[in-house]
Amino acid sequence: MILVPGPHVLNGTTDLASSRVFLGAFRLMYAGLIVLAISAGLLLGLHVIGVTLPVDAPARPVALWLDVVAAGIAAAAYGVFFSAPLRMLVWPVAIGMMAHALRWWTLSMALTWPPARSLPACSWG
Repeated sequence: MILVPGPHVLNGTTDLASSRVFLGAFRLMYAGLIVLAISAGLLLGLHVIGVTLPVDAPARPVALWLDVVAAGIAAAAYGVFFSAPLRMLVWPVAIGMMAHALRWWTLSMALTWPPARSLPACSWG
């Protein structure tokens, strides 16, 4: 999550909307190069060790409490990475944990349409 160039895409889009075309275009190209480097590194690493990306679901289910705790740690790591004040991390962590619990619940309801499984968490979190 931290490797995805979200800030570069947002800043590039904001620059384009503010008529700073060259700066916005270069920021978006930089974000594209980051995505390309991540993808190439992943595919090369998988090729070197002779592994493919799994297509099936995980072999064992993950407990809700463990999944929610992991989501909270990821939200805290993202906030720390972008130098958010520690006293302000409570809200992103709490909302991230609740949104991920909501997503886990919709996945367990066995909805067949994939966007319907993630929509509640995306619109709420």
